[in-house]
Amino acid sequence: MNIYDFITPSDPITFKAKDDKIALCCALLIGNGKVSCKNLDTGKSVPSLLIFSDNPEKAIDDFLGENPKEFINSNKSNIIECLESFAYVTHYNRARYDADCASQKDLEELKKFKDRHEERKRTSTSGWVKAAWDFAQEMAEDK
Repeated sequence: MNIYDFITPSDPITFKAKDDKIALCCALLIGNGKVSCKNLDTGKSVPSLLIFSDNPEKAIDDFLGENPKEFINSNKSNIIECLESFAYVTHYNRARYDADCASQKDLEELKKFKDRHEERKRTSTSGWVKAAWDFAQEMAEDK
């Protein structure tokens, strides 16, 4: 799993994804095509702003290798996992955050920990991380 920076003008947000295609798809879903992301493991920016190209549908299809709906359907579990990994945490603190998540005893305790962390670390009213978690839950229920 690679770590990505979800580039917004306010809070530092990182997330994990299997590859750049999954990262792009999640950035497009959560950021409505207006937010970029960067692969912090490789240092390369993912072209999340394809939506502003001359032909955004074609640019996104070309990058994903298929249309987004098909891509989402064929990668649903990876996308859910990616969306669930969104957190208000820098790359430098990501390992500690992940260890803290792993130390929670059950899913309910993990949810409480993540909610408390989100509430303490979020300074903007955007709610990007909660939106990612909610989207992941909707997708999981839709399986």
